[in-house]
Amino acid sequence: MTAESGARRRSAREWLLTLPEVFSVRELALVMGCPRTEASQYLWRWRDKSMVRRLGGKSGIFINLVRDPSAVTNTACWERALLKAMPSSIIAGYEVLAGSGLTTQVTHQRFVIVSNTDSAFEIDGAEIHRRPVPWMNRLVREGAVIADAPGEAVPRLRPGAALADLARYGSTPDADDIDLEAIEEGEIVLLKRLAKGTELVQELGL
Repeated sequence: MTAESGARRRSAREWLLTLPEVFSVRELALVMGCPRTEASQYLWRWRDKSMVRRLGGKSGIFINLVRDPSAVTNTACWERALLKAMPSSIIAGYEVLAGSGLTTQVTHQRFVIVSNTDSAFEIDGAEIHRRPVPWMNRLVREGAVIADAPGEAVPRLRPGAALADLARYGSTPDADDIDLEAIEEGEIVLLKRLAKGTELVQELGL
């Protein structure tokens, strides 16, 4: 049976109920028994009907709104989709800094760092920043990554590490805008260790 004839026999809802909350074009093609190009055509139609949500860019990852209608605003579901597209993803940057009280500067985009050996896609609602593998490995080795935060699928950098990452690879906030009293001493120690020799550490007098 061809995918076209199968699609006539099964509704879009029935097809989507056979898939998980987060799936790829490839997975749909396997379920439908059709080429990926044909599966993509169905997904574009279903997206126009608000039955699926595209993660973004050329990631080929979709969120299944038939299986979970709340997924359109479900942060954890979006994060699972992000990990499926880029397994090395870590939440960092101003999102972490603002959440810890280190700075009042905020961003309207999620700030994500990925290994430069991983695929990097344009993702709706997120800024993707590539990092060298040795730096990503060091963050893990230094205990700078929180991997099991409740309700969060994507690992996060600790505040001190997020600031150090910006000091080394991003645009850091002005030293006057950083409130070190908002974080624990252990985060300051981590910042000093990871950002040693950077201009920001010097400006902060660490």
